Amino acid sequence: MASGPALALLLAGLGLSLPNMLVIRKVLGAKKTITYVSLVIAYSTIAGLIFGFYSEFIGQYGIRSLDSTVIIDKNGNIGYRDDTITTTENLEKIVKQLLEI
Repeated sequence: MASGPALALLLAGLGLSLPNMLVIRKVLGAKKTITYVSLVIAYSTIAGLIFGFYSEFIGQYGIRSLDSTVIIDKNGNIGYRDDTITTTENLEKIVKQLLEI
């Protein structure tokens, strides 16, 4: 299973179990329970889609950490990669070099 659907299943799984929905219906009523279930399904699906898209993007460019800096050149290739904090001056120099090529 891909990471996006897995996240959606994990997010919605506990909130949409039958015992949970029965308790929520008893406490909140039928209309609010339907609204709750609909919102859990909608937001879990949206979160799964967004996460799936970004996990594919991250995997495509090999981002390994939150501090990864990846600069794509005008041909769509990775022109620069760094897994540490990159200074503004260094970024400006690298972008200028990539634009000259």
